[in-house]
Amino acid sequence: RGVRTRSPQNVVSDIKEAIIFQHDQNTRMAKVLWLTDDNFFADREWAMSVLKAIISEKIKYNFTVQARYEVGFDDEMLDLLVQAGFVEIAMGIEFIDDESFANYHKKSTCDEIKLAIKNIQKHGLRVRGLFIVGADNHEAGIGCRLAEFVIKQDICGVLIQSMYFIPGTPVYETHKSRLLHEDWSKCTGNVVHYPSKIPPRDLQAEIVIASKKIYSI
Repeated sequence: RGVRTRSPQNVVSDIKEAIIFQHDQNTRMAKVLWLTDDNFFADREWAMSVLKAIISEKIKYNFTVQARYEVGFDDEMLDLLVQAGFVEIAMGIEFIDDESFANYHKKSTCDEIKLAIKNIQKHGLRVRGLFIVGADNHEAGIGCRLAEFVIKQDICGVLIQSMYFIPGTPVYETHKSRLLHEDWSKCTGNVVHYPSKIPPRDLQAEIVIASKKIYSI
């Protein structure tokens, strides 16, 4: 229930080991290292200390990291990210409409998301969008609307997942009667509940529709 942090020196040491490992594999994959922190910027001072440690160690590599949209308004942090070699932010955008944000008690708005994306891109960083479908107001056509949003905002790639519900959270209590099952191993992007306005099978198809449109030639 709390957040633990590792020292900047420990993180840098781990990064160096990961780079050595990736080079030893001799793969043709893009050399980008993902710092798999769910929200790297939750503790701003800690995040800045890690970035400064990467810079001071003169590590020349490409990095990506996951974050909430608010980092898009922190110019000092964005400048440090670029200096440290970051090329992309995987942004937890979640929804593309204000009704969904309000329904699930999110403080985000669609206009704020767009401004954050634009400012991140202005600093020379790519934005990868992490999206959720299956909100109670989502209906047929959500896949095309999501794809159009991604293309219009020049988002470089996506992760689209259907909603899932963690026991102990308020949304689990309100939706548990609509779960298809409680096999948590299947909460990997598959639809796991009955949405209000679209059948589960059709919602799964909307994810495929969005992906095909986003990644088409």
